[in-house]
Amino acid sequence: DDGRSHDFEKGSFIFDEFHFDGESMTGSPAKQVSLDLSTWSAAAAAVQAPRQMPRVAPEGLRVERVVFVGLPKAPKSARCSGREQAVISEAIEGSEGMELWMATVKDPAMHLGTTWTLQLLF
Repeated sequence: DDGRSHDFEKGSFIFDEFHFDGESMTGSPAKQVSLDLSTWSAAAAAVQAPRQMPRVAPEGLRVERVVFVGLPKAPKSARCSGREQAVISEAIEGSEGMELWMATVKDPAMHLGTTWTLQLLF
């Protein structure tokens, strides 16, 4: 949804799926929106409409940062679109005093509505 128009009512919105396996995070356009439409009465028309990308400049779809919380160790760097990325890591306390890590990748060179992979390098 572009946040300005009501084009989402005609199916113009991004609905992406994200998966993380402990090392790599992938994002891609969701194949199908499957919702119980009885709880989405206000958005039922949008969910049932044929999907299309919003009329937003690519800069408006750029992912600003990705934050991983609860990693078992600190990544040294990350890779996205063949480009090595810096990672800012910070130790955090998990349950029972266990040390976990929070890692932030800024400007990872990816956009919503596209397929991409962000790999953490340990």
